[in-house]
Amino acid sequence: MSSALASLLERLPFDPTADQRRALDAVVRFTETSLDRPVLILRGAAGTGKTALMRALVPWLEARDWFVVLMAPTGRAAKVLAGQATRQAFTVHKYIYAAESTPEGGLKFRRRKNEDPERTLYIVDEASMIGEGGEGWRGGGEVAGTRLLEDLLSFTLPIGPDGTGGRRLLLIGDPAQLPPVGHLTSPALEAEHLRTTYGVTAGAVHLREVRRQALESPILRLATSLREALDQGALMPTVSADWLGPELRVVSSADEALDTFTSAFVRERPESAALITYSNGVAVQANQAVRNQLLGEARALEPGDQILVAKNHYNAHLDALPFVANGELGRVLRVFDLGDEPKYGLRWMGADLEFTDPAGEPATVGGMIPIDLLTAKDAALTREQIARLWKERREELANEPPPEGKGKKRRGPPEADPYLHPIQLKHGYALTGHKAQGGQWDDVVVMFEPALGRMQAEDPRGFLRWCYTAITRARTRLTLFRPPFTFS
Repeated sequence: MSSALASLLERLPFDPTADQRRALDAVVRFTETSLDRPVLILRGAAGTGKTALMRALVPWLEARDWFVVLMAPTGRAAKVLAGQATRQAFTVHKYIYAAESTPEGGLKFRRRKNEDPERTLYIVDEASMIGEGGEGWRGGGEVAGTRLLEDLLSFTLPIGPDGTGGRRLLLIGDPAQLPPVGHLTSPALEAEHLRTTYGVTAGAVHLREVRRQALESPILRLATSLREALDQGALMPTVSADWLGPELRVVSSADEALDTFTSAFVRERPESAALITYSNGVAVQANQAVRNQLLGEARALEPGDQILVAKNHYNAHLDALPFVANGELGRVLRVFDLGDEPKYGLRWMGADLEFTDPAGEPATVGGMIPIDLLTAKDAALTREQIARLWKERREELANEPPPEGKGKKRRGPPEADPYLHPIQLKHGYALTGHKAQGGQWDDVVVMFEPALGRMQAEDPRGFLRWCYTAITRARTRLTLFRPPFTFS
């Protein structure tokens, strides 16, 4: 055993399993390699100890004079990562891209220049979510958008004359989780794909053994059964009724599922509870039912409402929190009811929203909210709605008279206009499995709906991945509404 591996093992507060020891040995050799553009993939299912290894790894790297950067694909996943590693983490988009205005008054995002020290090790968690496409980003190559995985590799491991001793990229993920939308597999977790497509030197190590302590949790027992079923050909798993109890419950009525959620939900703690659905339509219905219980008769948005960002939003005028990522949870601080008269084909409310910045501090974002989206089955505003909004709003701005009086300023640039760049929101009590991916909550209620039955018949592997991803969002308690498997 090398002295480096021995020093890393000493940081573990438990005796590692055989494959955990192999994984740490691979990480040590990865830090010492002289190969060009090195990437190491650490794959592991729930309960195999990825988090525990990372908690030991980060301070060990820093003690050996590595500059460590933690990233995750979404804001929620970055917060989970920061909590696990007890230090700041960034979204991939926030760290590798910079925004600039277009001549048309829009925004584009370019990969920024990497000025990190040469001895930098990037750790990207939840890498199964990183696809070779990107929602809401324009262009490709130098312009962020169509090739997120390529941009991440190009930023962290730029091609240069010296391939020895430079930056390194560690990708951590669970291959049993849902792949990125539009993908059959998770390309960031496939070493051969990275080698042949992007020219990096990629290797992989797989944590397979679920730790004994983890299997004391009925939630992780169920997750392990689903993952094993996926590995064995997507057959339905055998589920023991002995696992049912305070931590794992099954309910047969929607009212009981909603009551379970509202009893567990704590308004001041967004991570207290989540209600997970398969479709946007059912999420909308569940959100309305939850709000009826919590708020009674209410406007489209009320102070204290939990909200979910439905589209990446860039605040060109705000330095404190210039970027709010798709999937971010926040809450409403104040609302400004503008009446029911539609503008640009949509109804609007003004609102001040509170999110958490990368350092864990509260940050306020103000803007215009298209409230029709809150109850629409669409995940975000449609292309047609955006096109009409931009056409009519730009015509209105062009026809405005110039300001009168000395020292009067014209309106700010179009990218700062609150209507041209609205904050697209959904209510954030119930969310789809894809939106929940990367997050964790103390209490989770999973609602199985008829559309999942069709998915089970047409795509049994995708169905098991969805089930596995949804139930592994629960930290402490899990409630299942009409699950598709029988406890016996």
